[in-house]
Amino acid sequence: MNANPFRFQTNILRTTFALRVEALQETDQFIEKAIKTEVDRKERELEERLEESQDEAEQEAIREYSSDDLYLLSEQLPKNYRYSMVVSIYSLLEQTMVRLCRMIKRHNPGIPEPNFRAGIIFNAKQYLTVHGGIRFRKASRNWTRIIKYNKIRNLIVHHEGLIPKNEIDEYKRILRSLKFVRIDFHRRIEIERKFVPRMLGTIVGFVMSEMFRAGSKPWSVTQNWRQDI
Repeated sequence: MNANPFRFQTNILRTTFALRVEALQETDQFIEKAIKTEVDRKERELEERLEESQDEAEQEAIREYSSDDLYLLSEQLPKNYRYSMVVSIYSLLEQTMVRLCRMIKRHNPGIPEPNFRAGIIFNAKQYLTVHGGIRFRKASRNWTRIIKYNKIRNLIVHHEGLIPKNEIDEYKRILRSLKFVRIDFHRRIEIERKFVPRMLGTIVGFVMSEMFRAGSKPWSVTQNWRQDI
């Protein structure tokens, strides 16, 4: 039996996080490859059908018939998939931070209950700092990006990625320092292929290098638990 239940539970949390990250990485690679393969197949099929026809009217009809499928495969499907991945990755961060806060409370009955009513990651980070003794980096690039991911995630969840007219300038400033994401002609957030793995890497860096990093002040019940994780 583990002599330190908190240390044991924290190791489980870290391992669970790592396994979920691995699953997201594998899912992303598989789906992006599958989408590209299907788009390439449809485009080759279109070219072959056009080569077989000598009639311009027939060729135009073939193009029109194929355009809907190609649009769905090359535009709509990647957009919807990447939106869902942004939400899933962000949720993984939220859940990991919330679980760690609740573990701290459970092993320290005398401290206040964590409050997650609004701004979950911000309240959780404050709780981990005050009651968990975690010394987050003051100039954390990961956290700076995460704040921007928070805005993108909220836009996707509440507005399906469409930026309100009165917030367009704000989002232009937010996206200026982020790679592989832009605003399209319809004021909608457009997520590029490399954005998802970059976002996932940022979340991993924050959780593993800051939340679980060695050198932070140990909590009263942990007895230098970070030395073993």
